[in-house]
Amino acid sequence: MPSLLRISVTTIILPILIGCASVQGKPVLPVELPGNPISQQVVSSDRLLWGMWDLCFNPDRLTVSGNPRRTVQTHFNITPLFQPPYCDDCVTIVLNSFNPVTRMLDVDLTLKNPYPVSGYDVRTIVYTNDDGPLLYNADDWTELFDIPGGYEINPFRAYAKDESGRVFSEGASHSENFLIYVPDPPNWPTAIFAVDASLPGNCEEPYSIDSVTQTGTLFNFKGSTVNLQAEVYDWQINVGEVALKAPEITGEEFSPFTHLGGNSWAVELTNNTGAPAGKYNVRIKADSGASSLYDIVQINISGGISGDYPGDVGIENDSSVIFVENFEEGSLEELFSIWEEVKNPDNMTFSDHSPPGCSGSQSLLVTHTGGQGNGAHLYRRLLPGYDRLYIRFYVKFDPDCGPIHHFFHAGGYNPSTPWPQGGAGEKPNGDERFTTGVEPFGNYDPWRWDFYTYWMEMRICPAENYWGNDFINDPDLEVEMGTWICHELMMKMNDPVTEPNGEMALWINGQLRFKDGQCISYLGEGYPNGEWVWDSFIPDPGGEPFGGFRWRSDVDLNINFLWLLTYITQADAGHVSRIWFDQVVVADEYIGPINPY
Repeated sequence: MPSLLRISVTTIILPILIGCASVQGKPVLPVELPGNPISQQVVSSDRLLWGMWDLCFNPDRLTVSGNPRRTVQTHFNITPLFQPPYCDDCVTIVLNSFNPVTRMLDVDLTLKNPYPVSGYDVRTIVYTNDDGPLLYNADDWTELFDIPGGYEINPFRAYAKDESGRVFSEGASHSENFLIYVPDPPNWPTAIFAVDASLPGNCEEPYSIDSVTQTGTLFNFKGSTVNLQAEVYDWQINVGEVALKAPEITGEEFSPFTHLGGNSWAVELTNNTGAPAGKYNVRIKADSGASSLYDIVQINISGGISGDYPGDVGIENDSSVIFVENFEEGSLEELFSIWEEVKNPDNMTFSDHSPPGCSGSQSLLVTHTGGQGNGAHLYRRLLPGYDRLYIRFYVKFDPDCGPIHHFFHAGGYNPSTPWPQGGAGEKPNGDERFTTGVEPFGNYDPWRWDFYTYWMEMRICPAENYWGNDFINDPDLEVEMGTWICHELMMKMNDPVTEPNGEMALWINGQLRFKDGQCISYLGEGYPNGEWVWDSFIPDPGGEPFGGFRWRSDVDLNINFLWLLTYITQADAGHVSRIWFDQVVVADEYIGPINPY
């Protein structure tokens, strides 16, 4: 049976009525105690306490006991709103249930107003700290009447939400449900509850932050952005500022919202810190010249598709995944049957090396000996072709690997062919092909990562030939030898074909590349800033915005091939180079590095 507790409001207020003058139906302002922290809060607001007490829950027995707060900080400002003739059921608490596994206590708390004084925006605040109970279904949070030693803001449930103006009228009763997490026994939890109201009319601060929505997915790489929108309600319709506090994500103390009109506010939430995948509680603060109102919402940072598949187990079954190659085939013949063209198969073998966190036990090893051919490749089509693709792969270079002439490529041919086409040194027309490579630039010196791209508006080189254009040009983006590196290439086609709104991006180990305050490995119409020097785009914040990619002039041209290429032409005779590949995933959404198995 649920336990029923009735707390006589008289027992709460009688000890402090002495010395307080009152007139029937008119609230009395708090007694001023110099230096009192709660007194200072109340003076600056229009809210007054109706009562504050300690409640001790026994979840096993579904019982609760209560005592009024007697501390100087709290009892002085309880106003004599509940006056004789008193009622013995002004506060009623019913414990509905307790789940010993989740430690969640289900409580109904009913307030009754028996007097000819109406309250407005009445709420019950639950004061919380790390060791005590936590309210899980708060309407919003407040900083008023804070108890020293606890959290700086505390959750509350508001009453009479269905009444016009949220008025708590004479003789009215209203109930609210509280879902409270309670700590483990044997110390039964004690929670501090307070009831406050706005008098003589509605509160001056915003009274509700509601309908918080997120558009898009926030990912764990630096630069990922989503739009956050909230409805902020204020009786006076004079909200002055709404701000987001999420420094672990944004790197800023507060990020201001923009007023969209009416009650609607929005902010662009950017992962400026490269915050890892996980769930984050962030704070929205709304001000209108009085006290502040807060809401705490949960933001999920995704690790991409891979976040749902530890070790990449089962990732091939995801609805967004188009192709997977994990090199776990039982034989090379079985592997080669999956690809449409295999060059120099004798240079390929399986290896027992695999990336950290991967559930597989083998990878593909490509070996090249200087003076004996120019490497090997695997090529296949991705049909029917796509307007946007994400391609993730892992690679590891032996520390003694020779210079790479060309490396991993992707792009489109129209019509598609089961082999890679030519066109080196030739500018595409826009209706027949485009290609981009993720390549290590350099000889035996430290290599750096960059793109190597052919498209219809590419720039010419000083020798008056069209060789692949590069865009990142950051000597500090070095290729780390002897370790597994995760790459993810994104390509997005221009649409309509007359516009240069195509995009291209590269993530290294799950992160975009930033330099001089701008992202330099994600390119599109208007970003980043820089300048062209022949066939190289050099990022520079003081330069002109990048013009974007017009990949095609024909809608039938799209992204339709994948080419794992190891092309080596400059290695010394007899020099042995080894390169490992693994965990190739192609999808129409961001994939992300392996979520460790």
